[in-house]
Amino acid sequence: MSARLKEWFSLKSIYKQEEDRRMARILLTMIIVYLAVSLTILFADLAWGDGSLSTFITVGNVLQILPLAALFRGKLSASSYMATGIYIGFTTLFAATGHGIHDYVIITYPAIIMFAGLTNQRRGLIASTLLTLAALIWLTLGEMNGWFVVYKTYAPDLVDMIAVCLLIVIAAIAVYLLVSNMEYGLTQTWRELARRQRTEKELRESRKDFQRYFNMGMVGMAVTSADKGWIEVNDRVCQIFGYSKDELNKLTWADITHPDDLDANLELFNQMTAGEIDTFQMDKRYIRKDGSVVYTTIFASCHRNPDGTVNHLLTSIIDITERKLTEQSLYEAQSRLHLLGDNLEEAALYVYSHDANGQTHFEYLSAGMEKLTGIPNEEALENASNLHATILPEYLPELSRLERRSKENLQSFEMEIRQKHAVSGEVHWVLLRSTPRRRPDGSTVWYGVQIDITERKRNEKLLEEANDLLRVHLLEIEQLHEELREQAIRDPLTGLYNRRYMHDVFRQEFSRARRENYPVSVIMMDMDELKILNDTCGHHVGDQALQTFALHLQTMTRKEDIICRYGGDEFTVILSKAFPKDAVKRVEEWRKVMDNHPLEIESKNGVTIKFTAGIASFPAHGTTLEEIVNYADVALYRAKARGRNCTVVFEEPS
Repeated sequence: MSARLKEWFSLKSIYKQEEDRRMARILLTMIIVYLAVSLTILFADLAWGDGSLSTFITVGNVLQILPLAALFRGKLSASSYMATGIYIGFTTLFAATGHGIHDYVIITYPAIIMFAGLTNQRRGLIASTLLTLAALIWLTLGEMNGWFVVYKTYAPDLVDMIAVCLLIVIAAIAVYLLVSNMEYGLTQTWRELARRQRTEKELRESRKDFQRYFNMGMVGMAVTSADKGWIEVNDRVCQIFGYSKDELNKLTWADITHPDDLDANLELFNQMTAGEIDTFQMDKRYIRKDGSVVYTTIFASCHRNPDGTVNHLLTSIIDITERKLTEQSLYEAQSRLHLLGDNLEEAALYVYSHDANGQTHFEYLSAGMEKLTGIPNEEALENASNLHATILPEYLPELSRLERRSKENLQSFEMEIRQKHAVSGEVHWVLLRSTPRRRPDGSTVWYGVQIDITERKRNEKLLEEANDLLRVHLLEIEQLHEELREQAIRDPLTGLYNRRYMHDVFRQEFSRARRENYPVSVIMMDMDELKILNDTCGHHVGDQALQTFALHLQTMTRKEDIICRYGGDEFTVILSKAFPKDAVKRVEEWRKVMDNHPLEIESKNGVTIKFTAGIASFPAHGTTLEEIVNYADVALYRAKARGRNCTVVFEEPS
């Protein structure tokens, strides 16, 4: 029962942001306190008073349904304004009709202003202040001018004492909520400062990694300015263009772009500088220093200043000259093939039919048939088997099958066969095309053409070889892209995935966890005393410690777990289908292995690798990806505050 009440009071299902939930809980608390105080005063009035307050208090309690309904529909501001208006209106009316403006009821005005400021911040503070000032002026003028009759009920002093005590309790609760909210804001500020410091450190590390990748890549990398000048290039760019870096600094990329590609390149460049696009890709040609043409594929991205102006362009340049030459060879081969098809000279016409026994008889053969087969037409007309004997045996069964089907459905057929010349013995490729017709007597006759396609087949073989070569080059390019991708998502020192990859894979894992309803735990770890190890033993020993730590993590995690180097001495492990207690157990197992395998260093007996860990889980600690990562970071921060070499699971402040 208490767990369900706590879940109801947390309002997590209604408000997604932590700050909104906090304000909503404050408002709900104040409404509950109002109801409790009102019911207490109502009881005191009925028990010891004259019952004159019962109507006002009852109506006020019923009207609490309005702010409660708005609160549970997610309308925090509307609920706050409703509650504030009800409190001011009823306390003012209560004072005017029952006790006068100098009564203790007026004490509630500051509490109402404080309450509105807590739940709706500056706007609520201003609105409630104006309303209470207007109410106070109305009460004062009303008593001075006799707009209403102010009288003092002579309820027992005990009722007054209870009311004042309850007002003191309300003020104490409001002050507590105000102080808690200020502490929360300070905590958030310190957390944001720590996060910003980590981000700046990561940016410095990323800059170093980028510079290393920029200079050692197999792909040309160039940084250019908005006026088309070269700011920085790597060695590969110099190899592609044949210029030195100093020579390129005196030129622009437009100076060495092939004239036929310059207009298209400038159009894309102008669209990018105008802010219409942020990236583009194109195939273009450059003129090398020696005058030769180099074919490239470029990928350009624009990086802007905060005011939107262009800071620089980052361009990757891939040399595709060999691939382009291969494509040209393929095009020329295809052109020759088309030319061959348009100018066929080696062809023969024929007409044949079957007799009652299914035997073939040629009725007509053109002069080209003798040239193609080496069989005199007279012999072929007299005995068709002489002509069939030139066809290689493996093609005869399929040819017979096609003829039978063509006879049944009167559809044309086509077949490529190999034929051996009866005189020279050379084997040629021949294309047969036959069209059937039904004669009046019910027999079938075929009219056809036989074309020597040996040259075409030879060209097809050339095409196939060229295609194979092209596939090899494309595979090499794909492998290069895969290597580049691995370099982009891997930490070069430890071989673990880097922070950018962690966010991508965690987003996918988080979506799958929400869809399939299983837990995911995030462990953020920080190696202890790495700086001391670097200072006393050297950075190479610190690097060895990082590598050893990463190797232990890889050995002790499952295949489905994701290990990333978050930056510097921080590591992150994403445990799929693991509750917080499972994550704690795994971390302590890792700590035990680290203790039993100290890092061997010269002149030392061994250094034990120690680490601090913070854990947060979905859905135990949050429902969004950003919450889980943030809470794991908060838990790590708390673990460091406890003295390091320990594990802390995130808990919301009570």
